Amino acid sequence: MKIRSFICFELEKEFLENLKVIYDNLSIGIPYFKPEPVNRQHITLKFLGDVDESQIEVIKNEMLELKNYLPVIINFDGFGVFYRNGKPGILYAKFKNDGKPGLIHSHIEKITRNAGIPDDSRAFEPHLTLWRIKTSLPENRLKPFLDFNPEVTTGIKLNNISLMKSELKPAGPVYTKLYTI
Repeated sequence: MKIRSFICFELEKEFLENLKVIYDNLSIGIPYFKPEPVNRQHITLKFLGDVDESQIEVIKNEMLELKNYLPVIINFDGFGVFYRNGKPGILYAKFKNDGKPGLIHSHIEKITRNAGIPDDSRAFEPHLTLWRIKTSLPENRLKPFLDFNPEVTTGIKLNNISLMKSELKPAGPVYTKLYTI
């Protein structure tokens, strides 16, 4: 049986509560944006796609090696947009890829390669999906978000890395933890 899955940093409850306050204040009156639900927030380290249960077991057995990297502090680095078919699709918070996040991603690539999963074809870009852009949006409407650069002096502490199952449902994906370190 195939399992759609990914490996991610889990976000701490306090950070998620603060994120919800931001959503509640910023999402009002913005018809173009649909906030990503707080209960689905994470920072993806590697999307695995549909993998066999035997591959999941290999990954779980080797993930304990990642414990040596925790905790991790990641630092905010502005906002960005992912495009789909040439149109803005996702507005996200960027994080600096210096130090441990990049090392962890490289180690995960080794672990998943051992499980028969190919390396990512794109460069690792730590990010947090904030809003999905629902309708066609003039590019100039994104400029205030992309130019907004709050002075964030403290990083986000990440204590856990999880292997997650992702089931696609009409109301959105449902995530189930398979393994956590």
